[in-house]
Amino acid sequence: EMALFKEVKSLQLIPSYLVQPLKANSSAHLAMSQMALLARLLQDLGTEGMGFTVDSVMRFAVRALEHREQKVREAAVGLVLGLYAQHRARVLERLPPEECTARRSVLYRTLFEGFATIDGRPTDAEVRAQKRAATEEAEKQKKEEIKALQGQLAALKEVQADVQEKESEAAKAKNQDTQGRKAAPPNVPEIPDNHYLDNLCIFCGERSDSFTEEGLDLHYWKHCLMLTRCDYCKQVVEICSLTEHLLTECDKKDGFGECYRCSEAVLKEELPRHIKTRECNRKGPAATKSGTSGSKVGSKIPTPKGGLSKSSGRTYTKR
Repeated sequence: EMALFKEVKSLQLIPSYLVQPLKANSSAHLAMSQMALLARLLQDLGTEGMGFTVDSVMRFAVRALEHREQKVREAAVGLVLGLYAQHRARVLERLPPEECTARRSVLYRTLFEGFATIDGRPTDAEVRAQKRAATEEAEKQKKEEIKALQGQLAALKEVQADVQEKESEAAKAKNQDTQGRKAAPPNVPEIPDNHYLDNLCIFCGERSDSFTEEGLDLHYWKHCLMLTRCDYCKQVVEICSLTEHLLTECDKKDGFGECYRCSEAVLKEELPRHIKTRECNRKGPAATKSGTSGSKVGSKIPTPKGGLSKSSGRTYTKR
């Protein structure tokens, strides 16, 4: 109260006394009293021309952060946080740089987490928790996608096996019918039907020893030339049926329309411009729809034995 008297205030004696750095052997009671007076007068006098400056207060606070008593150090943290709310840059100039080992201590981590809270930024602990949660969510989604692909693969194998069984029965009946009229040609070694799908991509016809269940999942996911991921709903579809997917199955199908000239799926707001461009070609008898670009694609990749059955489905959800 005396420091705020008009006659005493003009002398600025008390502020200059209160910011004298604490001695290493000063008692905790004396240090706490000095810090309490300093915090109170800072509220009343501020740091502009009334005896207190940001530099003098920060010199005092940094020494107080090194005091042997924990309650003194905690009081110093509160003092620095209060000053930081008004003078961010000048307070940071008086603290150890980021690469300094002192910044790794619990005290300084607490101090800088307080700075982040004042700034409205997430603290380091919150950032780590967010990254950990994001990583766990990504792993969970990846496992779900792999599980879905494995289920689709099992269904496709079952459908393909049924097709091959019917073809095998038809071939046997034909052979029995012609057996008495001509000699059978020499047997050509081929892969047994029950192992035909092993190590084989049933979409592009590629066969590889690396195509285990997990290897096939990865191939379908990233490398198969006959599959693509819809940019609008993230489902995996056959390239040859992408246009049909965009018009009838996609979550965003209401935003697409079919071009009357080239029969491609085009965003409705872009249809007038699309019709005027060279990309829009009148549909020919041998054209194959392959998406919204208007390009015509004819695949030379061998089709798996038995072909792709319509009942196997063309869209494969990836969550």
